Amino acid sequence: MSEARLALVGFGAVNTTLLNIITDRAAAIEQAYGLRLVVVAAWDSKGGTTAPHGGGGPDGVIGGTLDMKELLKHKAAGEGVASFEGGVECSGVASMVDFLASDRYDILVDGAPFAFDGGVGLTAVRAALKAGKHAVLANKASLVAAYAELVELAGEGGGAASGATVIAPSFVPRLRFSATVCGGLPVVNMGTMDLAVTTATFSRIEGVFNSTTNYILAEMGSGRSFNDALAEAQRLGIAEADPTLDIDGHDTANKLIIIANAILRVPTRTSDVSVTGIRDVTQAMLAEADKVGEVFKLVAEARCDAPGKYTLTVEPKRVPRHSFLGGLCGWEMGLVFTSDLFEVVSMKIDEPSVVPTSSAVLRDVLHCALRSARGAPMAASP
Repeated sequence: MSEARLALVGFGAVNTTLLNIITDRAAAIEQAYGLRLVVVAAWDSKGGTTAPHGGGGPDGVIGGTLDMKELLKHKAAGEGVASFEGGVECSGVASMVDFLASDRYDILVDGAPFAFDGGVGLTAVRAALKAGKHAVLANKASLVAAYAELVELAGEGGGAASGATVIAPSFVPRLRFSATVCGGLPVVNMGTMDLAVTTATFSRIEGVFNSTTNYILAEMGSGRSFNDALAEAQRLGIAEADPTLDIDGHDTANKLIIIANAILRVPTRTSDVSVTGIRDVTQAMLAEADKVGEVFKLVAEARCDAPGKYTLTVEPKRVPRHSFLGGLCGWEMGLVFTSDLFEVVSMKIDEPSVVPTSSAVLRDVLHCALRSARGAPMAASP
C-alpha cells in the first residue's frame, strides 16, 4: 500500500470538502489504486498545524498524520486549525515555508483565498515546487500572477518569461490545476491533453465561466433589480459577501488568463485582458434583447487575430437564447472550443455546490500520487 501525504494551504470550502470526499471514498481509492491519502499539515487564516513526526530518518521523514475526521469536526466548530489538539502548531508564513521545504509531505494542495499578487498560495506553491514536490491548485491566484515561473519551477519546460512558447501542463505533471477553470468541468485537461496536444489551432474559445453573474443576469431578466438579484445570490450562497471579483468580471478574466497560458500557450497577464463586468447591464437592455430572442451573458472570449496572437475580452454580450451559451442558466458554466482539427467542441457543467470543484482537486491529487508511485515511490504505508 502506497501513501500520499497532503499538505493543505487554505482550509475553506474546497479543501474541507476535499477531505470529506477522501474520508468517504478512502476504501474505494485503496481498492482501486493501492493508495492511501493522508493529511500531514493544514493552514487557514488563523495559523497552521502539522502532524507529530519522528523516527525513521534524521528529518523525521516517517511520521504521524492528522486525523481528517477530527480535523473537520474541529473546523466545523468554528476553530482555527492552529488549535487542533491532534497536531503541532505551525503558524506564520516562515514556519509554513520551512515545512514545505522539508520531506514530510508529497503533495501541496493550494486552496488559499484569491489575492491579485498571488498571496500566501503563491508563496506555498513556489516552496513546494522548489522542494521537488507536486502542487495541486484550486486557487487561481498563483497561476494568474506567475504562470511561467511556476511552469519553470516544475522543472519540465516553460519559458514564457523569455518569450518562448509555454509547454502545456499535460507535460508538467508536478503542477496541476484542473479545478481552477469552471470547477469540476475538465476544461484544462480537455484543452491541453485532448485538443492542443495535437497541434490543433484554435480560432476561438468562448465561454460563460461564472455562475454568480449568470444567476444575477437571469434573475434581472425575470424582473428583479440588480441589487435584489445580488442579495438573493448572496443569501443562497452563490455569491460571496464581497462579490467584486465576480460581478466586475475579474474571476472570469482570471480563468481566461489560465486558458490563454495553458491551452493557447500564449504568455498572458492581467493587463492583456479587456474586462467589463455586469454592473451597467440594465433591465431595459435585457428587455430589448428579449424582444429579438437574445439574452445577456458575461462572456469570456479568446479570438485569434493572427498565428499566436489573440484578442482576450470579458464583457456582457447579447447571445441567441437557444445557442449553447445562451442556454446556460442558473449555476451552469460552459465553453466552446473552435479549432481547425476538432471544429466545434462544447462542454458544460451544472455546479450548484463546491463538490465538483473539490472532486477536480482529488482527480489532480490522484494523478500526482499515481505518477509518483510508478516513478519515484511515495512513502510506504504500514
